[in-house]
Amino acid sequence: ALINMRPTENGVGLGYSGINSGKKVLKVDMRKDGVERIKQEIKNAVVFIENFKPGRAFKLGIGHEDLVKINPKLIYCSITGYPPNHPLSQKSAHDLNILSLSGYLDQQSRLGELSALPPLLLADIFTAYHTSLRMLSSLLNEKEGEHLQISMFEAFQEAMLFSNYPQVKLKKDFSPNDYVMSGKLPCYCLYKSKDGGIVTVAALEKPLWIDFCHHLNHEDWVEQQFNPKLTQIVAEEMRKHNRFDWLQAELDFCVTPVLSINE
Repeated sequence: ALINMRPTENGVGLGYSGINSGKKVLKVDMRKDGVERIKQEIKNAVVFIENFKPGRAFKLGIGHEDLVKINPKLIYCSITGYPPNHPLSQKSAHDLNILSLSGYLDQQSRLGELSALPPLLLADIFTAYHTSLRMLSSLLNEKEGEHLQISMFEAFQEAMLFSNYPQVKLKKDFSPNDYVMSGKLPCYCLYKSKDGGIVTVAALEKPLWIDFCHHLNHEDWVEQQFNPKLTQIVAEEMRKHNRFDWLQAELDFCVTPVLSINE
């Protein structure tokens, strides 16, 4: 699906081109000689990754048992939407489905940002890094012929641990005021700038916040770092400054302009 996803150049998605730049790409037709082509490549492969719907690789004849017969040292990795013991284990899943079931979109909706979907495929990205770590671990420990089973749901649940675990432990769904990174607190927020742009303040540690307050001559803010009532007051002050004012070398308290990709 990513091959022709817009925007395209010469019929090929630019996102696909960026991800696969410098790689050897071999396209096969699974309805013809694709399976045999894959088996030929497997003879000299180190790792094989498949993300078919559960059971599909087995039906095609390229399951774990099929390929380790050809290459006993092969690290075989199956990526699925959900773990084998999950009620949805046989269902397909895309990034957005995982975000909806993991608690991520629920938290986003509580912050009033449901209409703005993440511009990154977060579950896909975390799954890719998780897969890489698992594969490298197997290779370093010389676990030849191992079958790694990785689900996007579990990989993203691990990524969500920092925010999800406290809510599970306390048996309470967080509100924006409970969650430090909600964008509601003055020390961790986005603010409009004088020149019509946006500025990020991420002064979570107390020394950073103190330096920020000192720079703006507002010592009265120091003890209100996590007071949501202060956020609007800080916003009024931030509108007096241009975005790039905060990139001066002597300013080092985690305040930066929001830039476009081309900027």
